[in-house]
Amino acid sequence: MSISFDLPAPSGEAVPIFANARDCALWVEALPLANPATAQAQLRAQIALLPNAGLSPAMLFEILEAMRGAVLQVQADMARKFCFRPLPLADFEAGARTATLDLWRNFGICWQTCVQSVANAAPDAVPHAATLCQRALDVQGRLIIDTLHAGSDVAGADWLLLHKLLRVAEEVGVLAEEVGDAHLSATASTHCAATYARPILLALGGPADWGQRQAEAIARWSERLTSKVSIDKVPPTTPGKPPVLVDLSTPRGGFRPDSPSATAAGGDLRYLDINELTKAVRNRVVALRRGKTMDGPLPKALVPGQPYRTKEQRAALRRVAESMLAADG
Repeated sequence: MSISFDLPAPSGEAVPIFANARDCALWVEALPLANPATAQAQLRAQIALLPNAGLSPAMLFEILEAMRGAVLQVQADMARKFCFRPLPLADFEAGARTATLDLWRNFGICWQTCVQSVANAAPDAVPHAATLCQRALDVQGRLIIDTLHAGSDVAGADWLLLHKLLRVAEEVGVLAEEVGDAHLSATASTHCAATYARPILLALGGPADWGQRQAEAIARWSERLTSKVSIDKVPPTTPGKPPVLVDLSTPRGGFRPDSPSATAAGGDLRYLDINELTKAVRNRVVALRRGKTMDGPLPKALVPGQPYRTKEQRAALRRVAESMLAADG
């Protein structure tokens, strides 16, 4: 496979304080998670050393999995300091944004190191190809979503990296292979196509305008419902809603077939079939209009501990659902 990532060359000169997953797990247990900024700085310091440590792909994978839960928790806590804030950000908010995106980039490089081993057909990486590709896509997608929630434009290089990770998943044949993910709040499993589709679709829905509670609710729904999205190099054959298009050769996200971007698209298009996703979301909107509450734990994501029994509560949740249809036009 000719795909390559811009990765640091292993030197072994500076290594993390742990050399295996067991020691890493013990180190993670001692992190001051009640102080997200301090925990984030400690995570960033060790994660930045991992790509240079010369670890085998299998060992690096185990270490990254051992610290992933702490990374996700700390990053979510820190994101509340700068997401959905009035612009320009205050100095402390801008500092939190820089530190958070920096950790995403460093964590992403670690996963890209593993994905490069998949692309190179390393024997100890290939058996975990689906999980490694999904984790790398997940980190890059979270970086993009945090950037959007901060009211910033996504850098073209970040879109191109997301597209490159999708190419690897395609070429090794794991795009739709289901993988477990204990850190998703609304489902226990996902796949690379769903993980790629999340930032693509959310970016089309005006995420900077949602607000914290709506964003948390939409995140839960997107975790569950993007599994209904399929990605192909040819248009969907079934009639229904027009697909969302992505040109993997360009530094941007998704666009609709009737947008100006469609006429300027290159020859490396992917079609995101959102028919089943649209049906699922519309069913939820209809249920809300009929005065029914939603399935699963979604209401708690918006108003902790309060069921959606009043007209006002259902209307608020319905707006969340309709936001998810923004990619649909």
